[in-house]
Amino acid sequence: MSPMPDSRASWRSLATGIAKIALGVGLLLLLWHRGLVDPVRLSKALTLHPGLCLAAFALQGAVLASMGLRWRILSRPSGLFLAKWEAVRLTLVSLALSTCLPGNAAGDLAKGWILTRRGVPFAKTLGTMAVDRWTGITGLFLSWTFWTAVLVTVDPRTRAMGSILLAVAAAGSMACLLVCLYGHAMIRYIPVPSGNHPWKAKMLGAIRAVLDTAASSGADRGAILTGVAFSFVSQQMMVGIGWCGAHVVDIPASIPEIGALLPATMIANSLPLSPGGVGVGETVGALGFSRLGYPAWTGSETLLLVRLASVSWAVPGLVAWLASRPPKAATA
Repeated sequence: MSPMPDSRASWRSLATGIAKIALGVGLLLLLWHRGLVDPVRLSKALTLHPGLCLAAFALQGAVLASMGLRWRILSRPSGLFLAKWEAVRLTLVSLALSTCLPGNAAGDLAKGWILTRRGVPFAKTLGTMAVDRWTGITGLFLSWTFWTAVLVTVDPRTRAMGSILLAVAAAGSMACLLVCLYGHAMIRYIPVPSGNHPWKAKMLGAIRAVLDTAASSGADRGAILTGVAFSFVSQQMMVGIGWCGAHVVDIPASIPEIGALLPATMIANSLPLSPGGVGVGETVGALGFSRLGYPAWTGSETLLLVRLASVSWAVPGLVAWLASRPPKAATA
């Protein structure tokens, strides 16, 4: 007899999701209460700078296209061949569902489900996405290192804080590059224990398939380095979005300042504290901008505008989701 599902685990998962939503809403309310986010002030700023808003929207679209093409390049060594615009479309779908649903993995699960209905094993899709995510993180750390070094060089006022950020960013860059270049060799030696029950054996077999796919993709050094390059370019476009957001709220933040602070907020956003890091990135942005001598509210509202540039692509992503849904398999 197969074991009964653990109802306590289901309740814990539900409670965790509710707690994350509550934390995100609570942080935004706290920022609003303290005057760090003002919807009226923000809406006026948006109407005064339509050109910057359109530029941020266009740059975000370019970022998503670059992410899709990067995933396509990294998928090919493992035998997953995606058409150029199919990869971009599925990236839009991932963004839309990650925006609309609680849980940071909703978009990745949607990608896997769509490709599974087309005959691609879910483990293969998940393995390629793991490699794609890691090259994305590597590009983020490299960009963070570059712009923090530039900021510390051109602005002596930032050397105290900038030196700490530079040390963290440089260490992260080195670690990420080492994993990118040599991680595939280590993955093959990761042991996966056998399961005593059929369902456990199946799950562990899927884990092994994910690891093998990641190792196959990671073994192609040319694809990995191309993926890192795509990620680095995407990060420069994100810096442009942050620059647009800062100037919408009328602060003269420089490109090096945005490039040194934005990655820290993006890392904070990735922490599983609230859906999509809502409220977390804005709080870190307020702290970072205040350390540079700007009013704290400009940091939180700049980061909120960066988030809005991404969320605005959720509607095209939902359209792509409806267009990507395959017909149900015919039953005998």
